[in-house]
Amino acid sequence: QANEEVELHPEVSGKLMQILFKEGQRVNKGELLIKINDADLQAQLHKTELEKKLADDRIKRNDKLLGMKGISQEEFDVLKNAADVLNAERDVLMAQIAKTEIRAPFSGIIGLKTVSEGSFVSPQTRIATLQQTDPMKIDFSIPEKYAAFVKNGDEVITQALTFVATA
Repeated sequence: QANEEVELHPEVSGKLMQILFKEGQRVNKGELLIKINDADLQAQLHKTELEKKLADDRIKRNDKLLGMKGISQEEFDVLKNAADVLNAERDVLMAQIAKTEIRAPFSGIIGLKTVSEGSFVSPQTRIATLQQTDPMKIDFSIPEKYAAFVKNGDEVITQALTFVATA
């Protein structure tokens, strides 16, 4: 049996823009496999980053005014809070964008895909399976009278395979 096996499903619904793997291909942990349309989220992120830049510029200008008592501490704190809110909005958008990507949770072999680029997918849609085949798990039975002779780490030899026994 595969050491690890998982069905790949998207976290969000949307149009499948890119399939970045070939069936039967070895993939590495963290490798981007699927990209779902995130154009609206990217636009919101860009807008938030522009607003954040403007807020940072206001903070710099008003910091000087605060030092000269040109504005109150409360007005300055409101500006800083607005910048902090924009940072939080950016973090939320980044998390939503990350949900439009499927990355390999571990290194292994990707199976047959069940969708094509341009498909609309949802969290119920199975994209493919991923199996970690190195190492493999082998499930076998031995007669009870020999159980006392086999322990973790023992080498077990069959006619076709050699492997290390683990509990």
